[in-house]
Amino acid sequence: MATIHQDNIGTTVTVTITEDDTALDISAATVITFIFFKPDGELLETTGSFVDDGTDGQVKYVFTDGQLDQSGWWDVQVYLFFVSTQYYSELYRCKISRNLTEIT
Repeated sequence: MATIHQDNIGTTVTVTITEDDTALDISAATVITFIFFKPDGELLETTGSFVDDGTDGQVKYVFTDGQLDQSGWWDVQVYLFFVSTQYYSELYRCKISRNLTEIT
């Protein structure tokens, strides 16, 4: 995974939804939500999208201004809703690195 820095804008996070190490066809999902748990305990819920058409199991989210406001370890989970079911991905952990301007 590439290094993600605090205060980045336009950074894309991509997750592949798998079962038994095989990508799932999630193209029927009607809701894609990325749930980020920040180091201070704040939750950030955002609307994601398919990377292509969802048949490859890949979803993404692009960070906007002000969202990557904390350095440290972030937990990430993807929530998918289908017509009659819902699905939560496994938890992922990523490190958001601070910049020299944030070091005192």
